[in-house]
Amino acid sequence: MKNSGKFILFAFLAIANLGIISCKKQPAATVVDPQAEIIAKAKADLRALLNNTDKSIEQKERELAAIKALNLTDPEVLSLIAQVEEKIAAQKAEALRLEEERKRREAELARANAPENLLKNFFGQISNAPSQAAADANINQALNMFTSPDTPVLTIISMAGDQPDYDRPTTIQKYLEYLKDQKKPADAIENIVFDDNGKIKELELTKLK
Repeated sequence: MKNSGKFILFAFLAIANLGIISCKKQPAATVVDPQAEIIAKAKADLRALLNNTDKSIEQKERELAAIKALNLTDPEVLSLIAQVEEKIAAQKAEALRLEEERKRREAELARANAPENLLKNFFGQISNAPSQAAADANINQALNMFTSPDTPVLTIISMAGDQPDYDRPTTIQKYLEYLKDQKKPADAIENIVFDDNGKIKELELTKLK
């Protein structure tokens, strides 16, 4: 009976020891730091903004503002924020430069086309004038665009390769009078040469077929 009691005691102690050993072998539960996760995500998002070439400037600014609103103090996060801000500033400067360049080209084109369009309008008003007085008034206005009434007008009547063949030269005064008398559409404007004051010193036309 005594032996039986000893056996039970030894068995109990053995089981207890196994439990203790088992408990020691179990790994401690991993503790998740929410702040560390936020910082890691912020770093990843900032690096993505640095490398992204598809998003608009406005979208990048919105995403950057959201990250800055977290008020993180991690040095690497702050460094990445500064890099993204620098990149966005450079992109905005380049976008502004391109926009100004586009506007400049449009303005130059408008200036170049303005005299041609104005001259076309005068040609049409002279050819379609309801009276001689109206035609003469338009002729006088049109002549203000030229260096003098004797400004040469050259009219291309054909092309030999890339070499033009011209009709007999005339003057702008005579050409405008011709439009008034014939009441026909003007020939196409091929080229306009200006002097330093912006006045037309030579006009080249292409004969209408």
